[in-house]
Amino acid sequence: MPFEPQRTLVFMHVAKSSGTSLNAGLIDTLSPRRAVGGFDRVMFGGFSDFSSLSDEARASVFERPSDLPDGDFVHGHFSLGTTLERYADAQFMTVLREPCSRLLSHHRYWRSRTPRMLQGWGRWSRVIERSHQNLEIFLSDPLVACQTDNMTLRMLLWPHKLIPDQGFIDPRDDAALLEAARARLARFDWVDVMEDDHLADHLRSWLQRPFRYRHLNEAAGRPARGSSRLDKDLSDRAFDLLMRRSRLDLCLWQDVVRARMPGTDPVMLRTKAMIRTVARHGGAHPGGRSGFAGGGLRLPQFPRPAMGGRALARRLLDMLPVGGLRSA
Repeated sequence: MPFEPQRTLVFMHVAKSSGTSLNAGLIDTLSPRRAVGGFDRVMFGGFSDFSSLSDEARASVFERPSDLPDGDFVHGHFSLGTTLERYADAQFMTVLREPCSRLLSHHRYWRSRTPRMLQGWGRWSRVIERSHQNLEIFLSDPLVACQTDNMTLRMLLWPHKLIPDQGFIDPRDDAALLEAARARLARFDWVDVMEDDHLADHLRSWLQRPFRYRHLNEAAGRPARGSSRLDKDLSDRAFDLLMRRSRLDLCLWQDVVRARMPGTDPVMLRTKAMIRTVARHGGAHPGGRSGFAGGGLRLPQFPRPAMGGRALARRLLDMLPVGGLRSA
């Protein structure tokens, strides 16, 4: 549907999917009278101790759709259900990211948060600090499932009786949930994928306005002090869990790739995405150089004792089922 500037625009911001950059560009382009950002409860799962948050942090959390104020540009980590109820006449847009890359970046981003950054977040900061566990333990932790287990699908469907607030989606419900999520995604007026090199051009065309796309809020390439390197975290079991936690989001991402990028092979696009993500987060040579050029990464339990970022990413893609629905 063409962009209609007189209507409220809702941007569903999936974490670590270039949303901060897109938000900044959209605000610059649209000059909204009132922009509304923040979080709803889809991001917190079973957590309910919002009274432990500082007043500033608490003001960014909207527990009910009716708590959201009027606005002409709504952005933030809100589920579609929340914004549909509050802004029924709005236009909706979102951008998806290859889900294994998104989840790896999300883990590294969370563990890069310092105690000072978490001041004000009360007992929720203890949940974020669970990211300091290695990747295998983190992806097995039901307390953070709201952030790790098929987050895009959760944001499309929450609240839903088949999606637990605390715990993982039962694979027996995959088909029903995927069908419902695809129907919800079709409700959006504009959708693209972060890996589309022409994303900014497509958005300019839809908005019929100039749009500047700047890369902001990127997680640092070097892990937080005291945390393990990504190449050391990527055990066989961690690979398995990475696929399980991304299986439904992968299907949704592939749908958008085929619709927005006809002729593009989703498998090749995934390979490129994983190369970039693993190269960025995989480890560092002395002097701070990335492991992308090779020699700096060691992948446990594989015959070769060391792999560069490209080889590690390709090995990871070899281990992942393409279809997305099959549980590893």
